Amino acid sequence: MQPAEGPEEKRPDVGLHGPRSRMKLSAIIQGTGARGDLGGDPDVVRVTGDSREAAPGTLFCALPGVAHDGHAFAAEAARRGAVAVIAER
Repeated sequence: MQPAEGPEEKRPDVGLHGPRSRMKLSAIIQGTGARGDLGGDPDVVRVTGDSREAAPGTLFCALPGVAHDGHAFAAEAARRGAVAVIAER
């Protein structure tokens, strides 16, 4: 684990079911009614709603919040390597 940057504490790199677990994107969205191109059905190793934590293998959830709307950070998450974005719009 790297030292925390600023007052926020970094979370350990933990996958969906423990360290370094993987799940196919299609398995995560199965039955949700979600649509879109899976781009080869990538492996997801992490799920986050914080674009600053996005990295290769991350599924970014763009959620509206009290102070910020996650939809505004979807492009940033993609630039950081997120394999997909879950969004309402």
